[in-house]
Amino acid sequence: MISSSDILHGNVLIVDDQKANIVLLERMLRGAGYVSVTSTTEPGEVCELHRENRYDLILLDLRMPGMDGFQVMEGLKDRTRTSPAARRRRGCCCADSATTP
Repeated sequence: MISSSDILHGNVLIVDDQKANIVLLERMLRGAGYVSVTSTTEPGEVCELHRENRYDLILLDLRMPGMDGFQVMEGLKDRTRTSPAARRRRGCCCADSATTP
C-alpha cells in the first residue's frame, strides 16, 4: 500500500506558459507537503525532463502557444511506441530523446 509519505515524495512536474499559474501551483503543492516539485514554461522541454527525472505526475496546461498540452502528451506517448527517427520525421517534442525503453 502506498503511504502518504510516498505520495508527498512523488516527483511532480508543472508545465504552464503562465508563470503566475506555476507559482500558485508550486505554493499549493509545497504547502500540502510535496517535496519534489519542478516546473517549466517550455513545453518542448517536457520529454527530455521526463526522460531524465521520470515524473510521477505531470500537471500540464493544455492551451499554450506553439506546442499545446495535447501535442506534449502525444510526444510522451510516442516516445514509448516509436523510434527516435520516426519521431523526428513527425516533428514530435521528444524527437531527440533517448531510444525507447
